[in-house]
Amino acid sequence: MPCMQRVGQGVKPANGEVELDLGRYELRRMGRRVRLEKKPMELLIFLISRRDQMVSREDIVKKLWHSDPLIDTERNVNNIVRKLRTALGDDSAKPRFLETVVGKGYRFIGPVRVIGAQFGVPEATSPSVKPPEPARVTHGPRYSKDPMAYSEFMRGYKLSTAADPELIEEATQRLSNAVARDPDFALAHATLSYVCARQHFEFDPANVWLEKAEFHCRRALEVDPDLPDGHVANAYLLWGPSKNFQHLEAIAELRRALALEKNLPHAYNRLGTILAHIGLLDHARAMYEKGRPFHPRKAVSPSIVQVYIWSQEYERAREGIKVWQAEDPGNKYAIHFAPQTAMMTGEWKEAESLLEEALRLLPNEPLIISLQGVYYALTGRDEQALDCVNRACAIPKSFGHAHHTYYQIACIHALAGRRETAFEWLDRSVGTGFACWPFFLKDRCLENLRGMPEFELLVSSLAARYPDHLGVL
Repeated sequence: MPCMQRVGQGVKPANGEVELDLGRYELRRMGRRVRLEKKPMELLIFLISRRDQMVSREDIVKKLWHSDPLIDTERNVNNIVRKLRTALGDDSAKPRFLETVVGKGYRFIGPVRVIGAQFGVPEATSPSVKPPEPARVTHGPRYSKDPMAYSEFMRGYKLSTAADPELIEEATQRLSNAVARDPDFALAHATLSYVCARQHFEFDPANVWLEKAEFHCRRALEVDPDLPDGHVANAYLLWGPSKNFQHLEAIAELRRALALEKNLPHAYNRLGTILAHIGLLDHARAMYEKGRPFHPRKAVSPSIVQVYIWSQEYERAREGIKVWQAEDPGNKYAIHFAPQTAMMTGEWKEAESLLEEALRLLPNEPLIISLQGVYYALTGRDEQALDCVNRACAIPKSFGHAHHTYYQIACIHALAGRRETAFEWLDRSVGTGFACWPFFLKDRCLENLRGMPEFELLVSSLAARYPDHLGVL
């Protein structure tokens, strides 16, 4: 078999020009990364896993879309194959990589180097070399027997909850190294999925992070379907903007994870945050408390601040924010929550000062700009408040939960007497994940909406959809 040298040493592949790096979820030609969308990448991985075998179009549809009857399979398969051929530099008339089996499907025939392969493809392959069949793993090892892989994992794991973007970047690299060395290291895949989801959610909304998070979560659960951390990673994806905050599905995944293992503080904390967003505030508080013993240096997860604010326990919220900012001065959520307690208690000078600081730190953040609009509306400056709405809506991306921006815009319109517009924004907030109906009934900003029949219907429907027993673990 022709020799292959490692990428990163300035050496091009000796056998062909194509590399598939599963650890980084990248396709490279001649050592340079080729941008490839999620579906074509999934198709490439699927075809390489069945090298030299004919893969039917029906199998492709089943793999990529789970036989969704709403998918135009003919057009979509053709489109994805075309994109894959373009990425590979292949020609359908004279294929070197992807051969069409007329009327049947496709066969992958070309030379490709797979790094960190999940299906046991050798470091270099050629058309004359057929890789072994993948081993079926039902309950893979949680840890790795490769000492280097385990060492890289531990370094990445220790950094996985850091607040500093540079440390999260290092965690990503360490964990990627771990799964590249040991592709069956399920816990490393799950942790890498969590870290990539954090990258996407908190620091860089580029789709590549989401694609990596989904890939490594799927791989973790393929290796070990009963891996608790794999189910936690899946919950992070289910309860996120890309999946439109699927509360019930994410709760089910977290419950399964905690049934498998109790020592999962991030699972309790995530469960607390989800329950808070659907109005089960007492249960959310209990989940944060359950996570307390696993962080002896912390009194409680700082995310409990949102429970205090939405329960109108403003002094507790204020104290929680002080502790949070002392531990993590640059945390965006703490920066967002800090002005709210002052605004809700009428301490306008403090609120103004905190908003100025927040805008200095995050000048182009819709969440902060719309919060400034609420401040203006509460202090009778409707024109300035509505200008904040326009500015917030003109910015295409936001960190974290855009539904809070929508909620704050609803508050601005409600305070300005625009009831119908306010309700539409509130309904959008609910539809994108923020359904904390007990807070809707207490928040002074929404007072103008409480006599509206549609508001009462919305609240009653949310109370029925998310009953109290849902929060019982």
